[in-house]
Amino acid sequence: MFKNRKNILVLADLGGCPPHYFYENIAQNYNIVSYIPRPFAITKDHFDLINKYSIAVIQEESYFENISSFTKTNDVYWAMDEHNFSLEEVVNKLIELSKMFNIQAITTNNELFVEPVAVASKKLDLKGAGSKGAKNARDKFLMRQCFNNSKARTVNCKKVDDLNDLIIASKELGFPFILKPTYLASSLGVTLFKDSSELEQKFNELKKFVDTLTVPKSVKPSCIFIAEEYLVGNSSEWYGVEGYGDYVSIEGIMKDGQYYPIAITDKSPQIGFTETSHISTSVLSADKQKLIIEAAKYANESLDLENCATHTEMKLLPNLEVGLIETAARYGGWNIIPNTSKVLDINYPKLLIDVLTSNVSDQYLENIIAKKPKKFISDFHIYLKDGENVNTDIIFEGLEDTSQYINQDVKVNKYDEIPKKTILKYEDFTAFNSVAFYELESANSNSLVQTINNIRKNINFK
Repeated sequence: MFKNRKNILVLADLGGCPPHYFYENIAQNYNIVSYIPRPFAITKDHFDLINKYSIAVIQEESYFENISSFTKTNDVYWAMDEHNFSLEEVVNKLIELSKMFNIQAITTNNELFVEPVAVASKKLDLKGAGSKGAKNARDKFLMRQCFNNSKARTVNCKKVDDLNDLIIASKELGFPFILKPTYLASSLGVTLFKDSSELEQKFNELKKFVDTLTVPKSVKPSCIFIAEEYLVGNSSEWYGVEGYGDYVSIEGIMKDGQYYPIAITDKSPQIGFTETSHISTSVLSADKQKLIIEAAKYANESLDLENCATHTEMKLLPNLEVGLIETAARYGGWNIIPNTSKVLDINYPKLLIDVLTSNVSDQYLENIIAKKPKKFISDFHIYLKDGENVNTDIIFEGLEDTSQYINQDVKVNKYDEIPKKTILKYEDFTAFNSVAFYELESANSNSLVQTINNIRKNINFK
């Protein structure tokens, strides 16, 4: 242990900032104590990183019945086992560990544990998201109420717990509208309803699907689903060219209740509601970025968040209006954080801990958004539904060569695909089911977008 460094407690679980980037960058400046409440949610590679960069690792002991319980795999789609600890029990465990290790800040990358981390921090008089803010950020219905009470554009919504609620909501909202679980993440379960003929079947299928996704007992949403008006975007009006998605995300920091924007991330068009790529950072003009920043400020400050990272998603509407989708009291997932850090020279994980330990000035935070990218980087995923020659289950044998679709000024930093002979089910389609991954780099954002769309349009499965 480095005696002159502050001790940070990390609740380790799935999601958010990739662990390889998160742990190494915090460990350069702070001592990490890792608590793993759901050992079954941690892959072998993730666990190896935790061990490498932590001064102490505590796993929830109730999951270890025999020697086989210590075995970890690299095949964790969703943490499917039960975690039967109440909010109070998780909070008490965090408080116990914080006192044991003289902890100065607690954080997590996992959406499902944001609230207990915030409550424990508040009880220990440590800086955190705040109990009220975390609850609002974790419950999409409470979140939407806060958004609608701010200066941001109002989005009509209704609570939905059962089919009867959905029928009532459809009459009030009109078609099309979307329905999404109030407590999940990664666009899981987000469903578009186009007309009344599909209400019952789609709802029953959705309910059956979300019931398979186990969440910790500490997660207590105000309702199961939220129905919202469907926002129709217009990307060409915002970008002036075709090819970009009609939505963006923005990373930010809350410090003592004030919002500081860090960087905006462009996207390519979605498949349904599943994201396909992120382009760090945005190529939008300064005046258009200002509109996005203003909406993000309204959104995050309306939740009463205190000190935390934020990841806010919004729709780019006609007439340069901004429609808030949702926010999270944590950094974004995929490789948004590592890639944005590369192009802006920012140590994102350290920045968050600096805020939580009162080690960063307001002036520094105010100036980050003015940084200009040295280049543009995209993390880009291919899905089974990208293949025009695929409309059923297949055994994956690889992808045909795509080099002819990559612009000359675009560099492929990384490429990876799932193992051959993997059985792919056409209907098992979520953000976790990509079949291949590219990291692309260019000095020209438009060229990246052209390459991404060319590959997606022409991809062929062997």
